[in-house]
Amino acid sequence: LFTKPAIGVAQAVIAITLATTGFFPDLIDLFGNIINMPQSISAIWGIRMIMGLFPAIAMVIGLIFLWIYPLNLEKTREMKEKLIKLHKIKS
Repeated sequence: LFTKPAIGVAQAVIAITLATTGFFPDLIDLFGNIINMPQSISAIWGIRMIMGLFPAIAMVIGLIFLWIYPLNLEKTREMKEKLIKLHKIKS
């Protein structure tokens, strides 16, 4: 349900972050040789944000949702009992 939109958002965030921090991909000259350019400090920080900060923020948001979600031992027992009743009704 959330996978495809999440992938789209992640790709957009990565592209926007790299574009705004001045990241330069490898350039190719007329002979097909790759010209490696050193990245600027801001581009390196952008890469670090993509690899560390953004996943950490997503993890914290996920943990908040897990903390808010009302799932405990009593709730799981209720859910199991309801499932058993539903299966008995169907069969």
